[in-house]
Amino acid sequence: MGNHFTGTSLGAASYNQTNAANNLVQVILPFIEKNYNVSTKREGRAYGGFSYGGMTGGVVIRNYPTTFGFYAHFFGNPSLTTQDYDNIAAAVGNDDLFVFLGNGVFEGNLNAQNTIANNFRARGFAAKTAQVPGAHDSMTAGQLFTIFARDYLWTGVDSVSVTPASENLTQGWNWVKQFTAHVTTNEDVSKAVTWSVKGATSAGTTISADGRLSVAADETASSLTVAATSVVDPTKTGAAQVTLTPTGTAGTVVKANAAPASIVGGGRFTLNVDVRAQSRHGTSPTVTGEIAVTLGGTTQVVSLTDGAAVVTLPTAGLSAGVYPVHVAYSGDPTYAPGAAAPQHLRVR
Repeated sequence: MGNHFTGTSLGAASYNQTNAANNLVQVILPFIEKNYNVSTKREGRAYGGFSYGGMTGGVVIRNYPTTFGFYAHFFGNPSLTTQDYDNIAAAVGNDDLFVFLGNGVFEGNLNAQNTIANNFRARGFAAKTAQVPGAHDSMTAGQLFTIFARDYLWTGVDSVSVTPASENLTQGWNWVKQFTAHVTTNEDVSKAVTWSVKGATSAGTTISADGRLSVAADETASSLTVAATSVVDPTKTGAAQVTLTPTGTAGTVVKANAAPASIVGGGRFTLNVDVRAQSRHGTSPTVTGEIAVTLGGTTQVVSLTDGAAVVTLPTAGLSAGVYPVHVAYSGDPTYAPGAAAPQHLRVR
């Protein structure tokens, strides 16, 4: 937005910032949204003002703080009081707000712009300033607009999503689950993300740089949020929900049978595991969850399929001797955790 004149006079006195702000929000914006394919959400709207238009942006953000998510003031600063900043912060709340201010090198320093930016930062909002070669002219405005649009408004990252979108797990087990981020960007824009997990009560619940979630057995939270955030544009985030529920109380029988019982070192045992409900009722639900199989200090975690699993046990690195095989069952929302009686295998 640039100059806006009210009435027939073209003098500066005819410039009415409040009228311009009202006209923009109450008339122009509804018309654009009705007739064009544009965003109707505040995070999809940006205000940019040059000279008096930059000053008018102060009236827009003060009187309509939740209409736009981004503001740019090109050598025309908003005039806001401490109370104005506080009111804006209260209205925006936990939503995002970004403010950009700048001028040309022949217009003086950025002290005033930096002070305004710091007032927004002090209230938890992002703000940046920039100075470019030029004076109070359209070339300077064009350079500042390029910085605003390229670096802060149009980052080239459209969206971030996470799969799977949800996981249902039980408490009391060391779960490991892989999540994947899907990032939609413009050509040549990095798809890199940073991973985080929120809501955990255990220090052992973590997520790796490649989205591998580890839930500790002592985790007591009922839900976790796994988030992937764009490195290029931290405002773009995708999330998945992990629900943690107590295991059931129904008993199970865990049976494990390895073959052969003896093998030459370097060979592989095959372990068949079957986890069944203690009840013989034909309609008992199928046991779900995972088993952890340990041989010679090495543990493998395998998901059950229809209550069963086949696990290959390598012996490379094991010296000759007799080794117990330990099989533990995670439990699920119906069944309690369990374990199989140890089976002893010989490595020759």
